[in-house]
Amino acid sequence: MLLLVFLNLILPCSLVFAVNTTTPFQVVIDAGHGGVDSGAVQNGIREADLSLSIAQKIAETLQKDPRFRVTLTRTHDQKLDLKKRAMIANHHKGDLFLSIHANSSTDAKSHGAEFYFQNQLPASEEELFLAARENEVDQSPELNREISSFTHATTRNADVLAIIDDLHRNHRIKRSDQFAAILHGSWKGVGHGNKSSIRQAPFYLVSNVNMPSLLIELGYLTNAHEAQALNDPEKQQKIASNLYQAIVQFKELLDNER
Repeated sequence: MLLLVFLNLILPCSLVFAVNTTTPFQVVIDAGHGGVDSGAVQNGIREADLSLSIAQKIAETLQKDPRFRVTLTRTHDQKLDLKKRAMIANHHKGDLFLSIHANSSTDAKSHGAEFYFQNQLPASEEELFLAARENEVDQSPELNREISSFTHATTRNADVLAIIDDLHRNHRIKRSDQFAAILHGSWKGVGHGNKSSIRQAPFYLVSNVNMPSLLIELGYLTNAHEAQALNDPEKQQKIASNLYQAIVQFKELLDNER
């Protein structure tokens, strides 16, 4: 009974992801890879450079709108481990986290964007392979302390902690799914078409930030036509504008639920 009373008191505050309209909507943009970690290198293009260029264009587009505040996890070609990226996002208390990547495949015909959020269902073999390739296994006690600090400040009861953490995780996954659906519905794509898909996978970053999050594979560098399009500054700006519009829609969805 005491546990139920306690949860009734704290959960209305614990599950708030709606945006305070008096403060800017905080977007954290993560340019994948960097430094000695070049990511995929195909058709003369380095994924680390591509992701940074597009991340910067997304940030520049958002910064023109006073409703948004933007943080980049990296602003130049540097190696940054995954725990540091997650800690940056959590430190800035982001309302949305986007990790920007480009894909690769042994099949040169593979194409299209893929939007990944934290998995609830068992991941497929393909999704597990991609997650293993992108992840750097790093179970940092420092990161884990930061991720769960909001619950530790509330109570030290292990059962309550487990319940609250699970509720937060499920709510965060729901919001991530909503943003993925908005982006999928408005995606204009690169190259010949606007193919995109929504998937779930155990990526380290989207599982270790305290906010709705997506890992975005913008297209395939192993597809010559798509690689050329992704490397085109004009197409990169179109991608940035496309993402900006989806972020605006997501913010409006949250605002309308207040």
